[in-house]
Amino acid sequence: MKTGTGRTVAALVPALLLLVPGVILGYGYLDALSGGTPLPGIHPNSLGLGGARAIGFGDAASIFLNPADLYRLPGSSYTIAIGGAVSREVVTDSLGKTRIDNLALGNLMAAFKLQPSPQLAIGAGVARITDASYEATVYVYETEPPDIGKILADTMALSTGGLYEAAGSVAYRLSGWLNAGFSAGLRFGGADVDYEYTDREEPENDSTWTESWEDNAFCWHAGLMLPLDMTSIGISYASGSDYYDDRIAAGAVFYTDASNQGAIGIEAQLSSLGDEPDFTARITGRFSPEGSLRFRGGLFFRDSSEDAVGSEIGFAVGTSVAFGRFSLDGAFSTSTRKTEGYSFGYANIDDLKNVNSLFSIGLSYNP
Repeated sequence: MKTGTGRTVAALVPALLLLVPGVILGYGYLDALSGGTPLPGIHPNSLGLGGARAIGFGDAASIFLNPADLYRLPGSSYTIAIGGAVSREVVTDSLGKTRIDNLALGNLMAAFKLQPSPQLAIGAGVARITDASYEATVYVYETEPPDIGKILADTMALSTGGLYEAAGSVAYRLSGWLNAGFSAGLRFGGADVDYEYTDREEPENDSTWTESWEDNAFCWHAGLMLPLDMTSIGISYASGSDYYDDRIAAGAVFYTDASNQGAIGIEAQLSSLGDEPDFTARITGRFSPEGSLRFRGGLFFRDSSEDAVGSEIGFAVGTSVAFGRFSLDGAFSTSTRKTEGYSFGYANIDDLKNVNSLFSIGLSYNP
């Protein structure tokens, strides 16, 4: 036996799912619809520093972060990296808590840099910069006797995709205390969100539909590095596009000794500069007990200009081990955000918490 109340709710689910998205930019489901979740590191080195952009390592990943840093370490370098992401969305409403877990591809990068002259470095590569993966199923239950708890209908959402960048880069040593760099190329990708509605009482109401977005645009990065005696200062900028916010970051690294075995860094970043920007702060640390072994870590905090999106806090750790001309890199990062936003199938939420965890491994060759 079904009631009028239960049947009305079940029939309205597809309409609600189409109307509510787009109200506010958020995490999880809404990120899948609005450009994906920006990855907090495209390589283990940047991921292990909490997604640092302006202060880096001088490797080929600098093409997509701060191209001026491409020059800092002499010689050539070839690097690849891949990682995974585990996201958890915990929705609290009047009926209790619902947990939605997803496993997805994280970072994916291949790049190289060459140094054709003592003052010039060039490079090129491709990197994944956002992830739009999301999967969830929402059930509609009977709420009145005698069939309380009976499943009347369910709606499934499956989102796949993300954004990539392919770019070439050049960095030049303008003087002994200033390096400048520029990268340019194509930002491309998109996502498809497939929905399937199943009415378990009246199959004639079953339906499927798809929402999609796509972004193909010219992109560019610019940066400056000031390599001083016991300090390194960096500034970087990344252009925006339809589904990716522009961002500017500035930071400094303070070395603990002349051999650069230890360092503490700070960085601030503003995103979505044309509107009310989001603010991100990072504190990083690095330590190398010997030349072939390095450790790194970072704390990061993000405050969104949207009140309902909430703030995010996280930490990251990473390491690198050198084997002759090869270097094996690894990193892990996790962050938590509480919001008052909207999740798939839940229009009235008391609390929404997102936990994103990423891991990455990479291999570099320095001939």
